[in-house]
Amino acid sequence: MRSLHSVANGHRLGQSIVGGQTNLQPSDKTGHIQIGTAMGQLPADIRRFLYDNVETLEELELLVLLGRDPSRTWSKDEAETELKIPFHAVADAFQSLYTVGLCDLLVGPDREDRFRLTLHDPRRAAKARELAQLYHASRFELVKLIAEAAMDRVRSSVTRAFADAFVIGDRKKKRGPDG
Repeated sequence: MRSLHSVANGHRLGQSIVGGQTNLQPSDKTGHIQIGTAMGQLPADIRRFLYDNVETLEELELLVLLGRDPSRTWSKDEAETELKIPFHAVADAFQSLYTVGLCDLLVGPDREDRFRLTLHDPRRAAKARELAQLYHASRFELVKLIAEAAMDRVRSSVTRAFADAFVIGDRKKKRGPDG
């Protein structure tokens, strides 16, 4: 976040630019103006929901698409056209969202797979709709969170692989896949 020093009308003001709009806010204690998206504005439950369920930017974009109109069904081709994401990435994202229970798979009249936001778990569907509403105001923060979560998964995997390198003999076999 960029910071500038400013005094306006004898008061120190913080200015943040969010979604193309400028909002004046009290500045930090140094009197610096904060310019950029205010980080940390995502609700904790949305942060946890994303961390637990969404691994890629394609999955995020697709979940937002499904959350915009929960009653609509989408084919892979329609989602590819709407989101301008390669077909294989759309297919992988639909598969991932289906696997974690965030979308339902339906067979259309033309026997084509169609997907919609899940109706089986109203709580999770509500989170996806909330995410779709937040997306336009907090897109940068959502994308940043997805990237951070991906890095956390990589770090965790590397740490586990490093630790497993020092396990000797039968202890390694007894640990199993979950440690």
